[in-house]
Amino acid sequence: MLIASTVRRPLSGAQAGIWYAQQLDPRNPMYNTGEYVDIHGPVERTTFEAALRHVWLETEALHVRFEEDHEGPWQVFAPNAGWTLHVLDLSMEQAPFDQAKAWMDADLSRPCHLTEGPLFTEALLKIGPERYLWYQRMHHIVMDGYGFSLLTKRVAQVYTAMLQRQPYLNGGFESWQSVLDEDERYLNSDQVEADRRFWLDRFKDEPDACSLSDRTPRSAHRVLRQSAELSAAEASQLRQSAQLHNAVWSEVVLAAVASYVHRLTGAEDVILGLPMMSRLGSVSLNTPGMVMNIVPLRLHVRPAQKLSELVRQIAREIREVRKHQSYRHEELRRELKRVGDARRLFGSLVNIMPFDGRLQFNGVPGCKHNVSAGPVDDMEFNVYFNADGTGLHIDVDGNPEVYTEEELRAHHLRFIHYLGNVADAQPYDPIGGISLLDAEERTDGLTRWNRTARIVPPVRTVELFEAQALRSPNGIALVHEANEVDYAELNARANRLARFLIARGAGPRRIVAIAVPRSVEMIVSMLAVHKTGAGYLPLDIDFPADRIAYMVEDAQVLITLTTGDAAVKLPQPEAESARRTIIRLDDPAVQSELLGYAESNVEEPDRQGASLLTDPAYILYTSGSTGKPKGVVIPYAALTNFLLAMGEQFQLTADDRLLAITTISFDISILEIFMPLSAGHG
Repeated sequence: MLIASTVRRPLSGAQAGIWYAQQLDPRNPMYNTGEYVDIHGPVERTTFEAALRHVWLETEALHVRFEEDHEGPWQVFAPNAGWTLHVLDLSMEQAPFDQAKAWMDADLSRPCHLTEGPLFTEALLKIGPERYLWYQRMHHIVMDGYGFSLLTKRVAQVYTAMLQRQPYLNGGFESWQSVLDEDERYLNSDQVEADRRFWLDRFKDEPDACSLSDRTPRSAHRVLRQSAELSAAEASQLRQSAQLHNAVWSEVVLAAVASYVHRLTGAEDVILGLPMMSRLGSVSLNTPGMVMNIVPLRLHVRPAQKLSELVRQIAREIREVRKHQSYRHEELRRELKRVGDARRLFGSLVNIMPFDGRLQFNGVPGCKHNVSAGPVDDMEFNVYFNADGTGLHIDVDGNPEVYTEEELRAHHLRFIHYLGNVADAQPYDPIGGISLLDAEERTDGLTRWNRTARIVPPVRTVELFEAQALRSPNGIALVHEANEVDYAELNARANRLARFLIARGAGPRRIVAIAVPRSVEMIVSMLAVHKTGAGYLPLDIDFPADRIAYMVEDAQVLITLTTGDAAVKLPQPEAESARRTIIRLDDPAVQSELLGYAESNVEEPDRQGASLLTDPAYILYTSGSTGKPKGVVIPYAALTNFLLAMGEQFQLTADDRLLAITTISFDISILEIFMPLSAGHG
């Protein structure tokens, strides 16, 4: 018999986390969790209610009353039989299941006041001659998913025993008070500090939790959901895949989610949220209530990583974090200063519910279905057994502040397809080689979305600049500090320098290095090199001397253009002939010689040879982080294609000005310099 108690008990760690989260948004109903059992057969209503009330009396967590004063929140044990089983006959309605689902959704949307209640709803909805939905809604502060499972199984057991006139008084639950005692012992033990040190060490490098969306998560009052079932054959394939990895099927699902996030974001540090029962070896293993914790599962995923390596990594990580699962994730967030919406502890959450959802009500089958698993910060993958226990049900929930309906639907369809491909893959297959797109997306990507071909005129970028100089010779092409240069002057200076370079062997398929500080001369040099038909290699004079020397040698540079201040920072070649290839543009002798060259545009006969669109326009070198820097050659055709495409996107007008701030050693400088010059915008 339940006896009321006036003894105040502190909230457990799990309860406290939900209490304070709910206080931040008291009208938010998202901490309402709900399930229904689909019963295909007759239900003896009176006996069902008697069984339900009996189990309700056995479940102490449903008899706590929450209060709050200046010392904070607390709970007392206060048995109360004043609740109603809602019984609705919807069997004669049009679309009775839809009507029942709407009723459940409406109930879930009602906020609960934690100090007033009621914190649960029980309903029996008739939707056919012999089909019932037993619906339960409970606030998360009193029940978690495993607690739901214990409670529903016990009701089915007692209902069956009552109808068969079998004993049912034994086999009830442990005391919720004992669970609270265990929680207090943990909080006062040395294990708390050991767990705390473990998690702080795990996150000492402050990794970011990646998301499949770039939107900032905010608290929402509803959840988007997409659902699907894996057939018995598909679920069997998943289990067979797990056997190949010497793993369990849930670890393969986690590998699929982790690699899915990696493939779509490029993040190699993937942090998933993993709910854990926190009950093994505890009295709570047979006690309905809120005990569950969420642990961050940090994984390192790479494209070349074998699938089996990722599955093994997941198994190792789960074994390791399970030892420290009692340390609350809410407390860890506070320790790491990740409280609030801006910085999350983990990204997507994967809720594996391995509880067998099949039930028997005196021989009548019933199957559990989740309606709401609680609030969703980002995206949540809920996986549980289907009606006959052979297949799997997969719900993908999304925060509507982060994902649209269409985005969530696309993720759901893509993930189901990808999970099947993961299950079919061999253990040695690399993560990056497993097909991610479904057939429709692949068709879209290869055909519909890829129909972007344009007819690109067979000209080089410098010819576009020359055409613009002809159209608006007096228009300002370039401003640097106090200097303004119009198109006519800029073109003339580039033509003189181009002819100067041609006289020294510059031409198609040759490389001219540019080590000129940001100035008018730098732009003149870039245009002049292109007028010769050569390609240019930008040299950042702040680079180490050995790196510059390597790039010059590797690119087989013919000439290096520079100025006095920059020249002293360049590595000096030993041979006199090599030194003569370094040309200082501010050298009076060079400036005097330049004045002797024609200002007219360089034509094909003026060059050292035929200029082709496949010739190098410029070379950029990688950072060399994985070894020596590697030169990337960009041909003239690609440069023209890029600039014309960007011109379509930006639609610059003659009144627009573009600020060029990027070093020419970085490829975005191409856009900043050549696009406005070839389109008439300085």
